[in-house]
Amino acid sequence: MNLMSWLRPHKMIIYQNTNSYQAPELIDFIPKICSKNQQIWIHGKNFDPKVVRVSIGDKCAVKLFASETLIKCIVPT
Repeated sequence: MNLMSWLRPHKMIIYQNTNSYQAPELIDFIPKICSKNQQIWIHGKNFDPKVVRVSIGDKCAVKLFASETLIKCIVPT
């Protein structure tokens, strides 16, 4: 799923948690267009809040909150 930023397009990749019996499923993320240091909410299913991490491009996002259905993070600079 593509994420557009003012810097350049990024690809967001969600990898399956091999310790989980169900793969994570991305449903939506808000906002669709954002800038560095802006908060992004990722909605989905089967996230593992204890081990979830988000990378946008080749940089790790700062995780603010994670549940089985929602991840809140900051777009990296």
